[in-house]
Amino acid sequence: KYAGGGKVNAAVELAKKIAPKFSLEAIQNMPVSSAQKQTPVARAFQMLSSENVDPKVKQQIFKQYLQMNPDLVKKSGATNYDELTQAAYQQMAKETADQFQALQGSGVKLSFDPTGERAYKSSKEMLEDALQNKRLTVFQGGEPHPVLNKEANEQFRAVHDYFGHGTTGASFGPKGEELAYGAHSQMYSPLARLAAATETAKTL
Repeated sequence: KYAGGGKVNAAVELAKKIAPKFSLEAIQNMPVSSAQKQTPVARAFQMLSSENVDPKVKQQIFKQYLQMNPDLVKKSGATNYDELTQAAYQQMAKETADQFQALQGSGVKLSFDPTGERAYKSSKEMLEDALQNKRLTVFQGGEPHPVLNKEANEQFRAVHDYFGHGTTGASFGPKGEELAYGAHSQMYSPLARLAAATETAKTL
């Protein structure tokens, strides 16, 4: 069930202001989530997150991106996997900052919790706080992000919760995160979307 019970909620309205082509219908038409679908994604993320990734694997992945999205790769200026990763995250951070600024300007009161003591007990609690009370508490702790700086990482957490979960009513957990990505990814450019997909893979 989508947030708002079929009615347009504040998160959807703001999402459409930022990304006019934002569509809940596109989310409803997403392939059904399943362990069979998510497991390979999670495994690939774990493999590429290790400190000693086989250079041949990176080379092959970059080659596939180049074949599938030549214009995107060319526009990024990347000549290898690591450069493409950096370019994608830099673009995502820039677009995330714009989304974050729009969220602040919408009247939603944002607060950051460095300890996790004020963490929401459920996605329902978070959705009610964000959409009804116009408040959103964002976790500030955790391990440093390998690519994003602290500010960009916190901003991404905020806009992911609001525009990913807030527009769909998606729960926490693998299936809900996949649905949230289906919504939030519409607000990013193709290059930035590569990084957003990687962030989603962490939760599967």
